[in-house]
Amino acid sequence: MKNNISEAEAELMQIIWDSRDDKGNYLPVSTNVIAEKVKDKWSVSAVSTFLVRMEKKGFIKSDKQGRCNVFTAVVRESEYKAEESRRFIDRLYNGSIRGLLASLCDNHATQEELEEIEKLLQEAKKKSR
Repeated sequence: MKNNISEAEAELMQIIWDSRDDKGNYLPVSTNVIAEKVKDKWSVSAVSTFLVRMEKKGFIKSDKQGRCNVFTAVVRESEYKAEESRRFIDRLYNGSIRGLLASLCDNHATQEELEEIEKLLQEAKKKSR
């Protein structure tokens, strides 16, 4: 995935990702449904512009259902978040996950969060064996 999306596009993308069936498959979402969820921030026209950009970037695909355009995720949420996390770590911590964790632990993490991180690390160790 070489294209980035803006914060506004990411917010719309989250709405599209959240539209899933019981098996986790992405479902189509209409422009109107998306616009309704963000009506306090952007007009339908602005939402439509964002959606066109996201489709050009390859994040979503569009189809016609009757008179409505509907959009479905092409890029999986987990793939996007993994890539964005990697970019963040590369940019701010020179690729060092240890550096990220050290920064979080030194400055921001509560005892409860540290325990959660420890559990996550233990689970990751088990998976890597």
